[in-house]
Amino acid sequence: MFIPNSVTGITLIVPKDYSDKLVTSLMLTEKFHPAELSIAYPGSYNNEILRYSQEIEGKVNKFSSILSDINIYGIRNGGEIKVSKWIETAKSISAEYDMLEKEIEPIISELKSSKSDREKIDAFLKEIEPLKDLDFDLNEEKKYGYLGFKVGYIDIEMIPSFLEKMRKFNCYIFVEKGEESNVAVILYKKEDEKEIEKILAESGFSEVVIPKDLPSNFHLAYEELKKKISEFDKKIEELEEKIKAKEVYLKDLYSRMYTVKEALRIYSQIKNTDYFSYVRGYIPAYEAEKIISFIKKALDNRILVIWEEITLKAVKEEKLPTEIKVNKLLKPFSMLVENYGYPLPHEIVPIYFMAITFPIIFGIMFPDLGHGLLVLLFGIYMIKASKGREGWYNTGLLAIYLGIAGMVTGILSGEFFGSLTNLSQLLWNGHPIIPSPFEEGSLSIYFLINISLKIGSILLISGTLFGLINSLMAREYFDAVAIKLPKFLAFSLALYPFLIYSPSVAGGLIKEAVFGGPGFEVMLIRFGVLASLFMLLLFEPLFYVSKKRVKAGISALTTSFIETFETGIMLIGNTASFLRILGLSVAHIGVMYAFTIMALLVWKGTIGAIAGITIYIFGNLLAAALEGIVVFAHTMRLHYYEWFTKFYSGTGIPFKPATPFARIVMI
Repeated sequence: MFIPNSVTGITLIVPKDYSDKLVTSLMLTEKFHPAELSIAYPGSYNNEILRYSQEIEGKVNKFSSILSDINIYGIRNGGEIKVSKWIETAKSISAEYDMLEKEIEPIISELKSSKSDREKIDAFLKEIEPLKDLDFDLNEEKKYGYLGFKVGYIDIEMIPSFLEKMRKFNCYIFVEKGEESNVAVILYKKEDEKEIEKILAESGFSEVVIPKDLPSNFHLAYEELKKKISEFDKKIEELEEKIKAKEVYLKDLYSRMYTVKEALRIYSQIKNTDYFSYVRGYIPAYEAEKIISFIKKALDNRILVIWEEITLKAVKEEKLPTEIKVNKLLKPFSMLVENYGYPLPHEIVPIYFMAITFPIIFGIMFPDLGHGLLVLLFGIYMIKASKGREGWYNTGLLAIYLGIAGMVTGILSGEFFGSLTNLSQLLWNGHPIIPSPFEEGSLSIYFLINISLKIGSILLISGTLFGLINSLMAREYFDAVAIKLPKFLAFSLALYPFLIYSPSVAGGLIKEAVFGGPGFEVMLIRFGVLASLFMLLLFEPLFYVSKKRVKAGISALTTSFIETFETGIMLIGNTASFLRILGLSVAHIGVMYAFTIMALLVWKGTIGAIAGITIYIFGNLLAAALEGIVVFAHTMRLHYYEWFTKFYSGTGIPFKPATPFARIVMI
C-alpha cells in the first residue's frame, strides 16, 4: 500500500519448439516483465525476431499517431489474433499494415491538408470581415499613378496621434471604430507615400493585403472565401466519412499489432540453443505461484523454472522494476507522483498521503465556492472529452477533486464568486470559519500563518521520517544513522512547536532557543538541533578516523560540512516556503476584492450596472483561470521540492508487463 509491490525474478527454460507456446502463455498472464538474460546462459538471439520487433514497434508508434490524428484513442480490447508461430504472425500483420497505410495515409494526409487550408482561410476571413462592405476594385487606383491607397487596422489608442500627424497631408482618411482596433482606409498622393508609410508604422498600422488568387475587392474576396470554406467543409466531411467507415477495422488491426509488438518484446529476449530456449523476466511476488502454475499447465509441465534470489545487492546493482497498484479513484495522484519519477523498491510511495495533502493545500490557497465549481465543471468536461485518453481522464478527475476542495474552503470562508454575493453573511453571519483579511484583518493573517506553518511542519517532519525509514528498509544503516536520523531529529525538534502551539508561542520558543533563554522546551530545541547538526557534521568523518582511514575522514568532513550547511538552509528556507499558502490565499481574496471595488465604483444607473456586472464576471473568470493555474503550480512545488526531496528519489523503473490488446488463439 505504502511501498511498491515486490517483484521476483525468474528464468524459464523450455524445449526449443515450445518457445511460441511459452511466449503466448506469458502474454496471457499479463504479468511478465521481460528482462535481459545473464551472459552465463548459452545460446543466441534470433536476429529475425529482433528485426521484426523493431519494425513492428515503429509501425505501432506510427499507427498510434495516425489514430490520434483522426481522434481515435484508448484502444485496449480489440478482436482476435490467431497464432501458430509469432514470427509468421508478425510478418503477416506487418504486410497487412503496409496495405492499410497505402490506402489510408493519402486520405489522412488530404484530410490534414484540407483542415490546415481551411484554418488559414478562416483566419483571413475573420481578418477581412470588418472590410467586407468595401465593394470596389483596389486595382483601380493603379490607373491613377498619382494616387496611393491603403486598407488595414490601427490600434484605438493610436488614433488621435495618427490623425494629428496626417493633418499636413492632402489625403482622405476613413476610420470605423471596432472593439480593439479600428478599420482605416487611407487615400493619399503618391509623392507623400514614404512619409505616410513611416507614420503608419509608428502608429501600429497593420495593412491588409488580398492574396493574388482572390479578387482585388474586399467584398468579392470575402464572398469567395466563404464559398471556399463551404467547399472545404464538404470535402472534410466526405474524407471523415471514409475514415469512419474503417474505424472498426482500424481499432481491430491496432489491437492485433500492439499484441504482436508485446509478444515480440518477450521473444526478443529469448536465447536459443539447439535444443532449449531461455527467457528471463520479473513477475509480481504476491502472484508468483499462481502465474507459474498457469504457465506449467499451458506447457504441459515441459518447463524448468529458476527462481532468482532478490537480495539488496541485486536491487542496487540492477534496478528492479517497481509495480504501483492503486484504485482508479487515486490514479490522478499516482499520475502526479509518476511525473516526478518511479519509486525504487525500498522507497515509500507518497500517493495516499498526497491524495490528502494536495487537495487541502490547493483548497486553502483557492477558497471560493464559485471558482471551485468552475474547476469542477472543467474536470467534468475533461472526462467527457477524454475519449479513452487516460491522461485526459485523470486530469479531469484531479480537477474535480481540486474543485471540490476549493468549494469546501469557499464555503468555510464565505466566498462565492467573490464577496459581493454575501455568502459569508448568509452562512456565517459575517464571521466565516476561515476569516477574510478584509473583514477580520490581523486575525485572518494570523489564522493563515498558523495553518501554513502547521502544514509545512507536518510535511517536512514526515518527509525526513520517510527518508529515515527508506534507509532502514534498504538496510543502509550507516546512511540512516549518519545522515537521515540527524536530519529527522533536526527538523522534528525545530518544527514541533508549530504543531503544538500557536505561531506566536512557537516563535517565542525558537527565539529563546536561538538567543539563550531558559526552560526545558527551549533547551530541548537548542541542544537537540545543535546535537543533530553536529552529529550530521562529525559522525561520518569520526567513523573513518576510528577505522584509521584519515584521508577518507578528511574527505567525508568536506561532504558532511556541505550536508550540514544545506540542512540548516533547508530548515529555514523550506519552512518559510510554506508561507506561500498564506500569500496566495490573501492574493486570491485581494484580487477579488479589487474587482469588487471596481464593479461597485461604476455601478450607477442601468448602464453602470451592466458595466459593473461585466467587470465582476470578467474578474471572476480571470481569477478562476489564472489563479487556478498559479495555485496548482505552487501546490506541486511544495510537494515536489519541499517534500519529495526529503525521501523520494523517483529514479526507479516502472513494471511494464507484456500485455495483449487482442484475444490470442493458438492454432
